[in-house]
Amino acid sequence: PSPDLKGAFRFETSYYPKHYLAFQPPTHLQIVSAMPQKIGNVGAVIDFMLVDYASMYKYMTLEEVLVPAVRGLGSGGDATGCAFVSLAALREEPTVRVYFLSTLRKSVWSLEDFEAYFDGHYQQWDY
Repeated sequence: PSPDLKGAFRFETSYYPKHYLAFQPPTHLQIVSAMPQKIGNVGAVIDFMLVDYASMYKYMTLEEVLVPAVRGLGSGGDATGCAFVSLAALREEPTVRVYFLSTLRKSVWSLEDFEAYFDGHYQQWDY
């Protein structure tokens, strides 16, 4: 258990006392021998909360839902392996529907809402 955060866990290595698992956002995971210091403006995380897999949608971003859905629907397209996907097909994709219902607690966006979202995120999406 973590001494600093109620309900969290701090993972110490078996063979090296006072060496802990640390996560440095956004993607770096390592074992540290001392309490991690800030690197840049983001501190490393050594206390972890275990959550039920069924509640994972609460912690996902819309991008984490849309990217795999679009890749799955658009596979087999051009030389890059991707094809354009209709908004109607994206709105009907099961993981998208579950995300909207369980996380946002609302129905899936209308076509106009998706258009506005994709226009606003033109660096990521070719709409």
